[in-house]
Amino acid sequence: MATYTGKTGVRYIPKVGPKFERELERFGIKTVSDLLYHFPFRYNDYSNLSSIAEAKPDEIVSITGTMAKPVNVLAKNGRRLTISQLADATGRMTLIWFNQQYLRNILKAGEQYSISGKVSLYNGKKCIFAPEYEEGEGGTKTGRLIGVYPASYGISSKFLRSRINDVIPNFVADEFLPEELLIKYGLPSLHKALMYMHSPTTLAETTKARERFAYEEMLLELLGVQQRKSDWKKTAAGCRILCEPYKNQLTDFIAKLPFALSPSQHKTLVDIFADFEREHPMNRLLEGDVGSGKTVVSGGVRSLSKRI
Repeated sequence: MATYTGKTGVRYIPKVGPKFERELERFGIKTVSDLLYHFPFRYNDYSNLSSIAEAKPDEIVSITGTMAKPVNVLAKNGRRLTISQLADATGRMTLIWFNQQYLRNILKAGEQYSISGKVSLYNGKKCIFAPEYEEGEGGTKTGRLIGVYPASYGISSKFLRSRINDVIPNFVADEFLPEELLIKYGLPSLHKALMYMHSPTTLAETTKARERFAYEEMLLELLGVQQRKSDWKKTAAGCRILCEPYKNQLTDFIAKLPFALSPSQHKTLVDIFADFEREHPMNRLLEGDVGSGKTVVSGGVRSLSKRI
């Protein structure tokens, strides 16, 4: 059985031929990592397991039963329908698909299927329009939370979900977050987080996974900033400015204020003036909530810089 790493090309995934490889590439998905980081934007909850007798109109349910022989029908309005029935120990239910005549050759009469969808009424009897289905007792496309993925023409959410399900069991995750960080912040491992995102048993699992990926994204961004800053220090030359001779001007500016600076404002000014005295250019963002005192800090810097 094949194994996958994040760098494996999508062409090596089952049922991804040249056509789908091109479609996925247009969608920005070139590697297994790209595919697994293509997260659902919502979930259909098919975890309500029911019998046919217990299923009520407007409920979203999953039911396991025996499939009858499907037939293709042309409706009066011109729509092409594929109609079958599902039977369990408590009753029978009609299943209707639109414009999917091929299902007549795919659905096997007499075999057990799990179906999921919203219960409606058709000619006064229970039915499900366009249900999800799979052979057996379900668990992959029915009977649980099912991810709905951002899709495009030529690449459906169903196709993406199926390919992801093919990959995840054999994906070799290259965990890059230190174990102490995972423990400290209660974050799941990379492989477990991917399972939580794509095959969750509860919405709480998706929340934990999103926390991990949000932390991961922010950490990588900050590491990138630090790397750029480090590279900049090595290549960019600045003009060192000694602020000590002008310290009195800053003291006069602060003394004239009708209020006292907070400790964080004092610290920010000290940090900025320390940047002035370094031999590389300053790269600093002054950030704070509205009313937190950013303007007076910038005023203090201007009061000194215009005298230098």
